[in-house]
Amino acid sequence: ALAEYKGGKEGISYNDLLVKALGKAICSYPKVLTQFVNGRAVKKESVDIGLAVAVDEGLVVPVIRNVDQLSLKEIAEERKKLVKAARNAELQPDQMGDAAATLTNLGQQNVDCFTPILNSPETVILGVGRMQTVPWVEEEKITIAKTMGFSLTFDHQVIDGKDAADFL
Repeated sequence: ALAEYKGGKEGISYNDLLVKALGKAICSYPKVLTQFVNGRAVKKESVDIGLAVAVDEGLVVPVIRNVDQLSLKEIAEERKKLVKAARNAELQPDQMGDAAATLTNLGQQNVDCFTPILNSPETVILGVGRMQTVPWVEEEKITIAKTMGFSLTFDHQVIDGKDAADFL
């Protein structure tokens, strides 16, 4: 995803990069596409990523469909359209639900890390904290680096801790 990133050109945000990276991770760990629905394991066929959006009434989760087939620019365009519809209370039923996973980012609220709540029947939800500039030791030298905290909540009926750690 970073190879496609052009430093903010074309309106690409960090959330777009994170959505793309989450989609690539799901493709690398297809177990995550298995969900428990009504007590049965069901395999999703498409890599659809929910994006938590705060609105006046609370929280909504529009879904970017087929993330694995979209470029960063296409993800950015879809995100902008969905966030605008969410904030204007204009989301359509087909623009929500049935995601493989959700991304929730509290970085703008200066949160470093948190425990996101899983949206059933999804198998994973990725929580992202704020980006910070910190001292970093690299090859025994202190440098400056940007870091972000990630938290993964997952359904133990589908994946165990090791699988979740590998996925993360």
